[in-house]
Amino acid sequence: MKKIAQFIVCSLMCLNLNAQQKGMMNPEACAKSGESHMCLCQGDCSLKGASAAYNAPAAIQLACSWDVFVSGSWIYWYAQEDGLDLATTMTYSSTSNTVSLIENAPGSRTIFQDFDYNSGFKVGIGSVVGSDRWIWRGDWTRLHQTTHRSASAPAIDGGVGALVDTDWFYQMSSQSQPLAAQNLHSKWHLNLDWIDLTLSRPCYEAISVIVNPFGGLRATLIDQTLSVKLQNLLNVTPSSSEMKSYNQAHSWAIGPRAGVETRCLLGAGFRLQAEVGGSLLYTRYTNLNHQENAITATPSLRLHNSGVGVLRPAIEANLGAGWGWCPSAQNWHIDLSASYDFNYLWSQNMMRATNDSAFGGSGGAASDLSLQGLTVTAAVQF
Repeated sequence: MKKIAQFIVCSLMCLNLNAQQKGMMNPEACAKSGESHMCLCQGDCSLKGASAAYNAPAAIQLACSWDVFVSGSWIYWYAQEDGLDLATTMTYSSTSNTVSLIENAPGSRTIFQDFDYNSGFKVGIGSVVGSDRWIWRGDWTRLHQTTHRSASAPAIDGGVGALVDTDWFYQMSSQSQPLAAQNLHSKWHLNLDWIDLTLSRPCYEAISVIVNPFGGLRATLIDQTLSVKLQNLLNVTPSSSEMKSYNQAHSWAIGPRAGVETRCLLGAGFRLQAEVGGSLLYTRYTNLNHQENAITATPSLRLHNSGVGVLRPAIEANLGAGWGWCPSAQNWHIDLSASYDFNYLWSQNMMRATNDSAFGGSGGAASDLSLQGLTVTAAVQF
């Protein structure tokens, strides 16, 4: 087994050195290819005689340039968060003033908050520095969105349908049951902003393959609110036509971020691209609020918590294609790309976790937030 392992390691090392040797395309090879390797293939084309163990830099290199680039992206992302169930469908008995599961049915149906695609943007700036062609950049991503949900109690043969609250109201009926109503309206508002500062060095792993490992910092601001309104209540004494619940979670976070991007060059400036990365963020919840109007004439109920500090991981990935071009003078370069992005942020629904803990004395872990969608980017380097 030891000899087999040594053989495998040696084989991989040989393959890697061979790929890197192929990546050392010199200026003569660039000229024979009939195209500007410097712009289309992103190569340095100035490393003739370099060691085979040296990964040739693959950052865009322009003639007499400032090596500064700016980029702008339109994002069209779908945001979805677990734990935003609003109510369950049941049947109501006016005789006992209680709610129960619907008879002769497989079970109750859960009403969830609606989710949808929404537009946002991303802007970035950076530059190429040093003879080894390192790249630093800063990016700001912004997605602010609001979704609504309305629902009505189902029609029940021989009974009255009801929408029963799922822990968005602290108050209960006189029979110690959750509040029930005939109509429900909700609004979920999500403000998400994050700033990434990264340092990377793209390099050739083969003539047509670029690998770009990166590392840096991510800082985020996330503000969420969920309002739930029950109308035409059924099991409330004294009777009430409407009750409202308002919930908020505001947080900031900062921590390390790292990952790797790969590009497969297809020729004529076209490429396929993919990226995967992750971050581990110290997250501080500065406002965790719950408020609801009381059934009786007493003041509304308020719950507040702040200063909660935790670690929250996040992962990201995307897959797409792009195209780059520069004029014959090679003093500027434009790049266009489109990708489908995935982001998964653990334990972000602290509204649900806070309510479960306050109302029931304990609760499960906070639920997760996921983002996915299209990102279209244009960049200019000069």
